[in-house]
Amino acid sequence: MSKLLKKNYKLISLVMLLVMLGGVIVYGVDTYENKVITIEEDKKISGDFIGTANQIINKGVISGDLITAAEDIYNNGVIGGDLLGISGKSIHVDGNVNGNLRLIGQDIAIMGEVHRNASIFATKIFLEENGVLDGSLYIFTGDLNVKGFVGGDIRGGAGTAVISGTVKGNVNLNVNKLFIEPGAVIEGDLIYTSDEEQVIDPTSVKGNIQFIPAEESGIQIGLRGLRGAFRILFNAIRVIYLISYILIGLLLIKLFKIPFKKTGEIIEEKPWYSLGLGVSTFIGVPLAVFILIITLVGIPVSMLMTTLYILLLFFAKMPIALWLGGKILRDEKKYYTSFIIGSLLIAALKLVPVLGVFLNIGLTALGIGIILITIKRYYKNEYDGGDSFPPVH
Repeated sequence: MSKLLKKNYKLISLVMLLVMLGGVIVYGVDTYENKVITIEEDKKISGDFIGTANQIINKGVISGDLITAAEDIYNNGVIGGDLLGISGKSIHVDGNVNGNLRLIGQDIAIMGEVHRNASIFATKIFLEENGVLDGSLYIFTGDLNVKGFVGGDIRGGAGTAVISGTVKGNVNLNVNKLFIEPGAVIEGDLIYTSDEEQVIDPTSVKGNIQFIPAEESGIQIGLRGLRGAFRILFNAIRVIYLISYILIGLLLIKLFKIPFKKTGEIIEEKPWYSLGLGVSTFIGVPLAVFILIITLVGIPVSMLMTTLYILLLFFAKMPIALWLGGKILRDEKKYYTSFIIGSLLIAALKLVPVLGVFLNIGLTALGIGIILITIKRYYKNEYDGGDSFPPVH
């Protein structure tokens, strides 16, 4: 498992760093490659801090979330919300986090206090002796070492897990090796799945101890590996698509900055009109194509309509991403950064089970309407020779 993680975490971290391109988002489109961003002790940031660099160091106070991608991440200060970090190397949590931890990296060490839950994907995870996690710990790692305090449960998978601290809840792990050190206290149940039964001191566990043999046939192992390979391939394709989508969007914004700027005005001016027009087009075009195909004579026209329809679907959410990112940044003039943030947010929303499907359809329909209105206005502007977009009638 440890070797597998060492290969996969680098791919995941690299991909996420590429997706979060554009430098420190709160400062615009500047990149901070091979640089260090430090929030000093006397610095207080109201709201969220979102940024990327070679190193991110927080010594001050962030009232909201810290959302970052960097080679190394250090939190020695106070975070009022969540810490969401993606690291190519290490993450050190040595301060106070009032919210949750959601981390991806190689070596992750918690030496401070986290008041809620921690979800961590890493090669190695350390909860040091002075580390306090008030909530539960959810992990997928090669090596887990818990010396500190966990107020909730520990759940997930690890190659090797060593517990010498205190766990107030249950421990439910899928492991190769499990060591409960002298002095460790597990106040709940200990349930572990492994290839072989581990030697556990029953005095360290106040609840029940349950061993679940990890028995799989050769066919089951093969199918699981095949599913995993397809899952990795599918996720890789999704990430490549997202990166390509962002790059194409940035190019289009550079070429057609004024029309893209006007789309934000349309969203605020006529959202329901745009949505209605988009829904009609979203449903009507496939029906029209179907009818044209049946007539045989209309097949060439149907092929052209299908091509334009696919392009429209591809570009549909770009205006919404630009507008949404501008609202988040509160600076709509930072077109490129706004588009990146908006695109990432929409991509994240699409991952929400069930709701994500409806959100994707709704945003696509809204985007189609916005694009059609923009084309109409732009055409009228060019045709009439005016300087501004005329209103939609």
